[in-house]
Amino acid sequence: EAPGSTPAAWLDRVHPDDREPLQTALDAHLAGQAQRLDNEHRLRQSDGSWRWVLVRGQAQRDPQGRAMRVGGVFADITEQRQQQERMLHDALHDPLTKLPNRSLFHDLVKRSFARSRRREGYRFAVLFVDLDRFKAVNDGLGHQIGDELLIQMCQRLQTCLREGDTLARHGGDELTILLDDVKTPKDAAVVADRIHQVTSEAFEIGGHQIFCTVSIGIALSSAAYQKPEELLRDADTAMYRAKAQGRARSVVFDAAMREREPELMQLESDLRRALLREEFRLLYLPIVEVETGRIEGLEALLRWAHPERGLVPPDEFLPFAEETGLIVPIGQWVLGTASREFQSLRHAGRAEGMSLNVNLSSKQLLQSDLVQQLEEVLREAHLAPQDMVLEITETAFQHSEQAAQRLGQLKARGFRLYMDDFGTGYSSLNSLYRFQLDSLKIDRSLFRGGSPKGQAPELVKTIVAFAKDLGKQVVAEGVETAEQLRFIKEIGCGSAQGYFFTPPIDRLALRALLETAPVWKEETPQTH
Repeated sequence: EAPGSTPAAWLDRVHPDDREPLQTALDAHLAGQAQRLDNEHRLRQSDGSWRWVLVRGQAQRDPQGRAMRVGGVFADITEQRQQQERMLHDALHDPLTKLPNRSLFHDLVKRSFARSRRREGYRFAVLFVDLDRFKAVNDGLGHQIGDELLIQMCQRLQTCLREGDTLARHGGDELTILLDDVKTPKDAAVVADRIHQVTSEAFEIGGHQIFCTVSIGIALSSAAYQKPEELLRDADTAMYRAKAQGRARSVVFDAAMREREPELMQLESDLRRALLREEFRLLYLPIVEVETGRIEGLEALLRWAHPERGLVPPDEFLPFAEETGLIVPIGQWVLGTASREFQSLRHAGRAEGMSLNVNLSSKQLLQSDLVQQLEEVLREAHLAPQDMVLEITETAFQHSEQAAQRLGQLKARGFRLYMDDFGTGYSSLNSLYRFQLDSLKIDRSLFRGGSPKGQAPELVKTIVAFAKDLGKQVVAEGVETAEQLRFIKEIGCGSAQGYFFTPPIDRLALRALLETAPVWKEETPQTH
């Protein structure tokens, strides 16, 4: 449509957001400050819609240089503008999630820095969000399921944000959040808590029930930061600290963490070296039959004999090993070494009728060739599947469909299956039935405190009763006192382990212990 017969009619139809720039350009040309009028703007049509037009014109001037009239042409450039906008949008957004990408997020953080310099007291926060064990979903269920999980995760995270906050995809399974106008780290932590709450429930994707938590690092703007990449770097560092502390949690950055970055790099290097130099050691924790007081099984526990730090407990390196994938070769070493040492005890006549209990990480459980690995290890050690108990932590059941399939394969081969650390989070008692488990081990936290009083023992009673109804065995972990032993015996708990009997001991001490054929009663705590 024609723009109008007069400048006033034309300007009246120009989009309000474009009117001032057009008027400025027109005034500059009429005043002789610009040789030609050249402007793009939106023009209202008779049906109320807007079209983009390009106007190019030039004033006809009198001898004194005053503009007498303006002549020019209008061109409809709506399609070109729409194409440009699509190209710009695609360049700044992730094609899978449709969220802002790293480049756009970086620009938004830069704008927040500029705003903080203009507005006294204005602060903002960056959250670095990483999906826990996302690679296991991709590897086990395929990239299509992984992509859909990422999309649904982003949809849940969006529900936790306020107007003015921004969620972006940083790359892979990493997301970033810009929280606008926050005053304290606590404000950011409130948002992080909401995120943990909405990600604690299962995702239903393609007939699979998938649990996927997130680890979050939080960095709050301050005068110490000058560039977006500095804030992102520290949020990323805090996120890795959250993962090292066990995942599914958030950590606020502090300057001391930056000093730990080289330490974490050194830890990974040391772990790789530990495998090559055989710095790992196994300790054994007997499992005692409550009724007879005799040892019925031996649980292999991993320790790291660091050349400088001494014996390192597993909670200081296993979470990091799982995050880096080193848990897989470490786990293979445990399986092979424990099987050989157990067979040595058998050969010496010290472990007849006992089982070897070995822990499997969630990453090991999801390996497609796990069954073949186990059968090869047992063949080399001259053991049968019936000799080995595989203990699986509750976190492995986050990937329930994959776990059910793999556990079914193991069960069919004759392995016994225990759920380890029951009561720490993810599983329900129904998992005993669904995953064909033979037994569960009640986490030591339910016995902490020494005296079996209060709510925890009532929960233990319920767990034991339910398990017995299903025909399953129950092992109590962390038994430290005669009072605790009497309690678990009264409620029908079949087996136990803990410092009441013996702490974890090395292979030589175990051999010496087994030579005494110990029998523990309530009145005879360990003296070894």
